[in-house]
Amino acid sequence: MKLIAILIVLVLEYFLGHLQELRQPGWFLRYADEMRERFGSDWGGPATVALVLVPALTVVVLLQALLGTVLFGLPGFVFAIGVLVYCIGPRDLEGDVQSYLDAREVGDEARAQHLAEAFLSGAVPTDPAQRDRALLGGVLEQANERVFGVFFWFVLLGAAGAAVFRMAALLQDQNERHVGAGYQAAAGFFYELLAWIPARLLVLGYALSGSFDGAYHGWRRASESQHEGVPVSAPGTLIYSGFGALDLDADQPAGVEPADLANGLRLVRRALLIWLTVLALLTLAGWTG
Repeated sequence: MKLIAILIVLVLEYFLGHLQELRQPGWFLRYADEMRERFGSDWGGPATVALVLVPALTVVVLLQALLGTVLFGLPGFVFAIGVLVYCIGPRDLEGDVQSYLDAREVGDEARAQHLAEAFLSGAVPTDPAQRDRALLGGVLEQANERVFGVFFWFVLLGAAGAAVFRMAALLQDQNERHVGAGYQAAAGFFYELLAWIPARLLVLGYALSGSFDGAYHGWRRASESQHEGVPVSAPGTLIYSGFGALDLDADQPAGVEPADLANGLRLVRRALLIWLTVLALLTLAGWTG
């Protein structure tokens, strides 16, 4: 049933791209701010993050359990699909990148710059080749945050898994000056904890979808950076390995071309297809729900 739910969500996302307009996380961030302001002075960073997540997650768990007991579980199945639709994204990865590539193709550099800054949520290089490079890294990284990580936790824990991954991603993206260093560090650590396994699985997907040797050497380079005292997050591992899978070097300052960005999208697509195939085989074998 989880495989069917994922396939339904992918079809809905493909044919109803405007669904991303419904994914407005402002209500959750307002709720998180209120909880933090009310209890943050009395609780430490990790405890406050838990205080934000647990009530919201409890509601999802209770609804899933309640709806799964009536009408042969059909309401629970529909609820799970609704949660999954809401939790991926919040914007369409491929649509965002394609809009950027279209702007580059017609020479509208101002629009391309604006789209890149929106995609990466910050300043990006003004040089087109360097901007393409930054965006490629964002694609390889955000494939996990926007899509694969949500699917991974949905397969493991159902709607609750998808919800907790999305909530963690939203909390760790909050500005440190707004929420405080302790809270932001705790939220970032929790997100990294949830992202660790799916990021490594997506790295394997990149390796199988592109240059295996290149992806392996990229992963090794990320590990070496960790040993050299440079912290490498799950996104960092994805970027190093993804660049390697595309036969590019993440440490080289040279820019990339729009064709490399399109190849990055295809790499992500193939990696997701590989893991959907694995899930289908596990479902047929009766090892997953």
